[in-house]
Amino acid sequence: MAVTGVRIAAQHDIQGAVRWIRQNAAQFGVNPDKIAVGGFSAGAVIAANLTYRSDDAGDVIYFSGDDRSAAASKIQAGFGASGCAYSPELEPSPDIDAGDGPLALIASRNDGAVPHSCVASTVATARAAGLVAELASYCTESLHSNDLYAAHKAPTDARWTNFLARELKLCTGMAPPTADPLCPT
Repeated sequence: MAVTGVRIAAQHDIQGAVRWIRQNAAQFGVNPDKIAVGGFSAGAVIAANLTYRSDDAGDVIYFSGDDRSAAASKIQAGFGASGCAYSPELEPSPDIDAGDGPLALIASRNDGAVPHSCVASTVATARAAGLVAELASYCTESLHSNDLYAAHKAPTDARWTNFLARELKLCTGMAPPTADPLCPT
């Protein structure tokens, strides 16, 4: 299977999990209208793709009663470390429009695995569509994923907690979305 197929299959798998959680929410005491997905590296790519590609739920039926609609597959927020909205068949980035969700990322400019240009493009495109797209960009670093998170754990935890509490409407009085500048190209 091509790398593209693997990325899309992973997105569809997680969307299936989101639909299963939503269908079984009452059993587990979960609010089906407050589902967020986060990840690191490839997981952050999946979280970003779920934020911006809920309309592509795939064609696999994962469980009895699987509703593969965009509404059932949509998450309310995405967050991640060292990822971006990426699908090679949709270069430069997936369609991002005003109906999509909010996203919060951390990234380093010199990350050898995830080009900062992909992160910057994701954030700029989302912001241009009027979406919340927060980015803590470490312009002089080359750390990736877990290492980047570990180096900036306290401020990242504070940012992501504020982001999720605000965007999932868990608390009032949270700080407004940040529009931190991107690293200069």
